[in-house]
Amino acid sequence: MDPIEELHAAIARGAQKHAEDLAAGRARIGGLWARPDYLRSYLAASRILVREARSTHSFNKLAVACAYQQRHTLELALKSLIEMFHVVADDADEIARIQGSPTMSTAPPPAEVDRLTSSHDLGALLWDLCAAHQREAGAGAHYRKLPDDLVSLVADFGALESQQPPRLRYPTVYVKTTKRHESSFENESVVPIERLQERLEAVIDELFGDEDYNKPNDSLGRELDNVMHGQSQELYSLGAPT
Repeated sequence: MDPIEELHAAIARGAQKHAEDLAAGRARIGGLWARPDYLRSYLAASRILVREARSTHSFNKLAVACAYQQRHTLELALKSLIEMFHVVADDADEIARIQGSPTMSTAPPPAEVDRLTSSHDLGALLWDLCAAHQREAGAGAHYRKLPDDLVSLVADFGALESQQPPRLRYPTVYVKTTKRHESSFENESVVPIERLQERLEAVIDELFGDEDYNKPNDSLGRELDNVMHGQSQELYSLGAPT
């Protein structure tokens, strides 16, 4: 079988697997062809859940699930961009090291790197994102600004969870300041679920562009992605290990 025939056969097998999985109600996660896009997955889940809440008049019943999906999408977005800025900074330093040229390092401080995997504090992560953005600007990079509504959206979710991210996941939380467990929502809170979703969708679109990649440089995320791609090619040409 020649390469073209092998390709067509592989496509046919993939289509058959997809049809079988759909009929059986199952999914494939991982490997070469099914790597999960966590950000888009949680964003889609929040969208579907909010629509379900509207169609079944179940906003109260689904409130914590909707809000959790939304705030987790926001956390993933912040961390994704922070990590991209870190990669850009580290690769720029590596290119300069190999070339033996001076550079204005924009490498992040260790605490900022640690928070990528240890923190769920939206406010702290937003601070790290702004700091990374400003470091690059100070070194002469020209990235588009962060969305106007990002700060207020982070603040609104921070107020909802009262600096306790587990509030949207568990009925009780341990509060360090009082050293006791408290009800997650002892008092009534009014949560604008649909409006939060609309704002979240707009912010994610500004940060990462549309899902179909119709405009390759229409967002901060894609600007960073293009820079990382260019750096990867340069490192390869310099003989750096991949």
